[in-house]
Formats: sequence, C-alpha cells, structure tokens
Amino acid sequence: KVVEILALEWRRLGNHVKVLCINEGGEAAESLKAAGIEVVVFHADLSKLQYFLQQDPPLIANTHYIYEGLEVFFQAGIPIVEVIHNMYVYMNEELLLKERKKNKYVSHYIAVSQCAKEIYLKNFPNVIEKKITVIGNTFSTGVGFIEDREIVRKQLGISSDIFVFAAVGQRSDKGVGHGVKQTGDRGDKTQYGEESADHQTGSDVLDGARFDVV
Repeated sequence: KVVEILALEWRRLGNHVKVLCINEGGEAAESLKAAGIEVVVFHADLSKLQYFLQQDPPLIANTHYIYEGLEVFFQAGIPIVEVIHNMYVYMNEELLLKERKKNKYVSHYIAVSQCAKEIYLKNFPNVIEKKITVIGNTFSTGVGFIEDREIVRKQLGISSDIFVFAAVGQRSDKGVGHGVKQTGDRGDKTQYGEESADHQTGSDVLDGARFDVV
C-alpha cells in the first residue's frame, strides 16, 4: 500500500513513475495498473530485470522490502534509496543476514521513524549514520477528526472505564501488535481494535473509529 500511495503522489507531482515487482505483483499492483501507472513484474527472473534496466534505466530506484536484485541496479549504476520501515525493528536472524548482504548496494536510506533509524544502526554498525535520513510517517490532512472522546465512545458503545488499544495497521503476530494483544489479554476491561492502511478494520469494536481520541 505504501508503494501504491507513493507512486500516485509522485505522478501527481509530475514525475514519470514505474513500479517494478521483483517477484510477483498483487492487489496494489493491479490497482496501480488500473490507475494508469506501468507495473512490470519479473517473477524473480533477474536476467529480465537486467535487460529492462539496460533498455529503460530509471534515474533512481526507491525500494521497499527488497532482498533480491539490488546488485542488478547497482551494476547498472542506478542509485538505490531504500526505505527502512518500522517493521525492520523486528527482523529475525535470517532477515538480518539478508539485510547485511544488501547494504553495500544502497546509496541512501529513508527511515520512517527515529526509532527505526537507531535500531537499524545498532543492528548494522557498518552503515554510517549520515547515510540515513528520517522522514516520519504522516497522515492525510483531508481526514476530519472528532475532538470529543466521549462522543466517539458513545457512538462505538465503549464505556469510559474501558482501556482501548488502537493499532493503526495490520494485526501481526510479532512486534507491537503481539505486545498489545498480550497486554490486552491480561484484563477483563480491555478492548482491542485495529485499522489497516486502506481503512478496512479487522474488528467490530473500533470500526471507523478516530483512534486519537478514543
């Protein structure tokens, strides 16, 4: 979803954008195609990626969760700006090893939070600090917010003595989602809800809630 939003915004700002899927596409890829943005899927065939970059080289590659093919961009002389997402904090040993192998190909990093940057530097001391720029996650200014928390609770049928954990994003078995769920299971006056990036909720408790005021 992040790639989809970025691609649409970059096009709106007048940039020529193509989305390259090293392995497979998906829902976001189909959505971008429908919006008129070119999407190229390589099905893990790096020779096809190499040929594509020779024929139509981009000025820059902005990569997200990519572990294969970065050396192809590097060999083609295309600078890579990798995004360090918050979930990078919870890498297991296998992913840490893959990340170490690809560091040498990355020209610069964007970390979506200061916390993500600091933990990334701790895990990868070979990466110098000035190579990472923090650009924090944002929210849409076009979304209205309800300022009175009691109004929101009344609309959702949540009494004022119940503590609400609100997780913006997909529920996960690791990281913050796991910790919040474990904490919530410890009390009988706790409700847990979530809202994903496309505003579809996985819980009836907080469907459409304004989480900042609940």
